[in-house]
Amino acid sequence: MNGLTDPGLAMYVAAAVTLVVWLGIFAYLLKIDRQAKALRQALQERQTNPSTEATNTPIRPERVNPERKETSNV
Repeated sequence: MNGLTDPGLAMYVAAAVTLVVWLGIFAYLLKIDRQAKALRQALQERQTNPSTEATNTPIRPERVNPERKETSNV
């Protein structure tokens, strides 16, 4: 018999695939949570310490377009 057509083995393969998908979702949510935490901390620091340097710096990082050699705030 083929390994994947065996009902006992197919159940374990399906469980393993499901486990991998759930671990991927968990890792993605953990990554988003860490990024949101860093953004909250940066925003809180910006609100509590309003200096002239902090108000002139953009929240978004500047991207450099390699073709035009200019910076843009996108």
